[in-house]
Amino acid sequence: MLNEKRDAPLELRRLERDEHDAPDGSVGIDPQHLSRVPVSDAAEGGPCIRLEGAGVHFESNAGPVEALRDITLDINDGDFFSLLGPSGCGKSTLLRVVADVVPLSTGRVTVLGASPSVARKARSFGFVFQDAALMPWRRVIDNVLLPMELAGAVDGAARKAADEVLELVGLQGRKRAYPKELSGGMKQRVSIARALVTKPRILLMDEPFGALDEITRDKMNEELLTIWSSTGTTTVFVTHSIPEAAFLSRRVAVLTPGPGRIRDVVDIALPYPRSREIRDTVPFLSTTSRLRALLAGDGAG
Repeated sequence: MLNEKRDAPLELRRLERDEHDAPDGSVGIDPQHLSRVPVSDAAEGGPCIRLEGAGVHFESNAGPVEALRDITLDINDGDFFSLLGPSGCGKSTLLRVVADVVPLSTGRVTVLGASPSVARKARSFGFVFQDAALMPWRRVIDNVLLPMELAGAVDGAARKAADEVLELVGLQGRKRAYPKELSGGMKQRVSIARALVTKPRILLMDEPFGALDEITRDKMNEELLTIWSSTGTTTVFVTHSIPEAAFLSRRVAVLTPGPGRIRDVVDIALPYPRSREIRDTVPFLSTTSRLRALLAGDGAG
């Protein structure tokens, strides 16, 4: 017999570990308050996520690896913030530091004015993976409900929340379908719905559209901006696509090749709402040209 917790996506299980521990380690979290986040006074009006001199080192079979070095960064509440860089520059590692999945070796990180552990235990994060990571034996609605099941909080309110996020991503009519009956774009929409079902303050997305064809990817980019504008959820998005970062983001942090460092943070001065036609405009092409130069090591500062 399958064990749902054991067979859940690895990172989802990591985010849900200690699911009955309170932020102070003393009492369990009431599942009815999954979306409530203990925010310190310091977070009010300040950055949603702050990294100060953050570094990550770890041991591999080939020896010690320095994944991130001296990352100092503020991400504002309600921001759409992208991490752009080449493969192996530590983008995904940085995302997992924020999510309390990978520990820092040096420096400091705060989320909503507290430690990432506090935010994780209060379920302030939704996580969308590179792969949709759906359980093939579960219908769409049951995949979306998985975070609630891991928290022991499946009730009428949870099912209503699942219906609402499926409507938000345009899949209410497919909630009884199995993953094998869905296209790649639909599977990623289910993954986004699963991440949003607990009403997180922060949505972490690790190259979620990297495996899609260009046409589907462009469509998903537009749909994601619609979801972001509807929810106001702070979104941190990992990509190695320059046009994708420019199209989606308010701000983009460009990382250097490993060890990952912040080369520059670029404000994207393109108006919302954005449609795919904006990609053919001079301001968009100028923005992608600047990001491309930064990736090449030119024009920093």
